[in-house]
Amino acid sequence: MAINTRLLTGWEKILLDTTVIINLFLAKKGSNDPICLFIQKLMSYLVNNNTASGKERQFYISTITLSELLSDETERELIMQVLSVVNSKNVELIAFDDKIGVEIANSLSHHLSRTELHRFAQEIGWKTHELMMAREWINRDYMIAMSGKNRNIDLALTADHKTFYPICRNIDLECAVCEEEFFNVGGINIYEYHDYKAVSKYISIPAIIS
Repeated sequence: MAINTRLLTGWEKILLDTTVIINLFLAKKGSNDPICLFIQKLMSYLVNNNTASGKERQFYISTITLSELLSDETERELIMQVLSVVNSKNVELIAFDDKIGVEIANSLSHHLSRTELHRFAQEIGWKTHELMMAREWINRDYMIAMSGKNRNIDLALTADHKTFYPICRNIDLECAVCEEEFFNVGGINIYEYHDYKAVSKYISIPAIIS
């Protein structure tokens, strides 16, 4: 599955991957990394501009993302920090519940088998001695992506072209890689996302669709 060109005016329900939140934190701390700065610009545009039908955008964040970000803060403190960097009043946290778990078990058994996880991990660059860690990492990304799909999101945003992007393709979930070269940008406005450019740069083989 690949989307070719998508107008941002059609993006209403958007899942924010862990890497998007991390880059927003880094941008807030003053990072000059181009991806950090573009994600900050993209999020500002999406938050401050309604869809073509005049609706405010709804952003979704998995509680798995919160667990990945937790360090010394309490969960409440972290949630407040995340809401601050996203800077939107329309943010919903998605808990990983039994319904999503059953859906994963029913529809992703092939992708989550040990053999397939190892194949995928090695395909994207994990070493043999890292496969146990890779399985955990990939499993979490599937859980995050399926949480969004369960909410019927329009697409997911990610900075992780290596793992999260191909995982979304594997489950037929639209996903945009947040790099400026894949977008049509004019000043403060961002008009289109060209997925074929991301596919050309990062996807070496077609995604497997169950």
